[in-house]
Amino acid sequence: MRTRMNPADRQALILETAHKAFASDSYQNVSVAQVAAECGVSVALVHKYFESKSGLFAAVLADSFSQLRAKQNAYLQGKTIKRDQVKAMIEAHLDFVAELARPFEVGHVLNGHDDEKAAEVRRLEERTFAAKMIAIVQPNDSARDFYAIQAFYGQMQAATKAWVQRGCKPEEKHSVMDVVLGGLEGALGDWSR
Repeated sequence: MRTRMNPADRQALILETAHKAFASDSYQNVSVAQVAAECGVSVALVHKYFESKSGLFAAVLADSFSQLRAKQNAYLQGKTIKRDQVKAMIEAHLDFVAELARPFEVGHVLNGHDDEKAAEVRRLEERTFAAKMIAIVQPNDSARDFYAIQAFYGQMQAATKAWVQRGCKPEEKHSVMDVVLGGLEGALGDWSR
């Protein structure tokens, strides 16, 4: 006899199953029908919770970014110096990406399929990250500081992609961190103002 799940558990199961499906294949090759079949629900139920394949992928992406933010918050624990906090944010980002084990996970998180819904999730993540950096660094109101914070996310993403292409070599992680941190330090100048 099948046990009936409550709606929140069913939605979580669909999201978890979609995570696995998108992590193992390209956006184009994953179908809502496949996700529904793998978690034993109807296609209509997946559409009820996530509207479409696009909505399902956006939810997976948002959940991945939520996991990344949790890792960053954990790495920030006990850090009081601004430079150490920024370095912790970078290291958490790199470690999160390195821990993505399935073939398509890294690509989806760093630069995967971006339709309107996924692009909005990415824009929200960039704004959330910028707000966190502003809270840490406390820049002044200059245009230079504004652009330094905005560019930092892109620089970190670009360096992470290059690190992934080189195989996420552990011995290179601190070099990536130093370069990204140095870019922000150079752009901002004196952090203690």
